[in-house]
Amino acid sequence: MTSGQGRPTRAPAGPRTTRARRAPRGTSAETVRIERDGAVATITLSRPEKLNALSPREHLALQRICAELREDFETRVVILTGAERAFSAGADLANPREEGKPRNDLERRHRARLGDRTVAALEALDQITIAAINGPCIGGGAVLALACDLRVMARSAWISIPEVALGMPLTWGALPLLVREIGPARTLELVTTSERVGAKDALAYRLVSHVVDDPVEKARAIAAKILAQPPVPVAMTKSTVRALRSNAAQGDVTAADGDLYWLAIKLGGLRLPPTGARRRGAR
Repeated sequence: MTSGQGRPTRAPAGPRTTRARRAPRGTSAETVRIERDGAVATITLSRPEKLNALSPREHLALQRICAELREDFETRVVILTGAERAFSAGADLANPREEGKPRNDLERRHRARLGDRTVAALEALDQITIAAINGPCIGGGAVLALACDLRVMARSAWISIPEVALGMPLTWGALPLLVREIGPARTLELVTTSERVGAKDALAYRLVSHVVDDPVEKARAIAAKILAQPPVPVAMTKSTVRALRSNAAQGDVTAADGDLYWLAIKLGGLRLPPTGARRRGAR
């Protein structure tokens, strides 16, 4: 591998793992990990027994990692993937409260916007971000993938956005992200039917750029091509593209997403699936 000036770079000693800093009180397992290999950082959602479902613990870990990456000028590409057979089953609807009962409605509202903050943290990264969708990618997991710059998908993987079927609006700023990638008609169909999308259709819909046997390997190959380019022009291109797509993806329509999510819960709109179906995951 070469530097931006064409000079050979020193081969890294090997991937090194950095644990996310403090987990919320009462938790000990490392469920989000980051490995650095030269200028590439790989973030892995690691709750395989829960299909890498997202509880507040995982959101906070992702936000902390993103905050560290904002001050990391050695890392140029970030890969996001899931451990073992899933990318992410979305929000863990069955998880117990990890931070105690909220004190009032202001705190409830703040917690309802947790997903918004995670998506914003991913989108704010200056590094090129690549989602390597290695398995089922459901609800909130799909939104995290949409927050990345690029997406590659395993042939056996699939995407599902079941919020409407659960009696919930699709929040976390996901609707504008979907419209940006696949257009309003496909977005409306995908979200209101809650149908599962396989890799072939995901590629045809432009949800992903590549369908391969090993999405992490493909993401690393893309990363190597990016790293072979001069770093500053790459960073400037990312900044410009981010500004252009934010005009299409954000705006007033997403300002109340967290409030819509909270209101739906407050009004009893969330219909939890049966226990067996819940294990399969949904946001």
